[in-house]
Amino acid sequence: YQIEQPDYNIEAACSEEMERRGTLPEKPYPPLVGPTSRKVWLERGERDVKARCPDQLQIFRHVIHAGLSLSATVNIDPRIKQISITWEDNGWQSRDWRRRNEAQLLKRDSGGKAAVDL
Repeated sequence: YQIEQPDYNIEAACSEEMERRGTLPEKPYPPLVGPTSRKVWLERGERDVKARCPDQLQIFRHVIHAGLSLSATVNIDPRIKQISITWEDNGWQSRDWRRRNEAQLLKRDSGGKAAVDL
């Protein structure tokens, strides 16, 4: 079962907002690596979204949260009346990577006096 969601393209919405606000970078982003990509989030957090397309920040947070959340797979075998549930943490590696990068960015930005709080 999956909750029905409207079709929303955050990358396209961010690109439109960057054009409207005039915050397009001088050097264009490579394909699939815009401010809302997971790769950019891993390296820089929300900084690029806040700077370039702030109207998309809330939906961006939802997308990241959904991608890094727990998921469960339920299998039911009616022949033997067995139910198996498998839980997976889809984001533990990404969250750890993000914490390390955030610590480095904060240390560089604040001269080593920052604390990481994700």
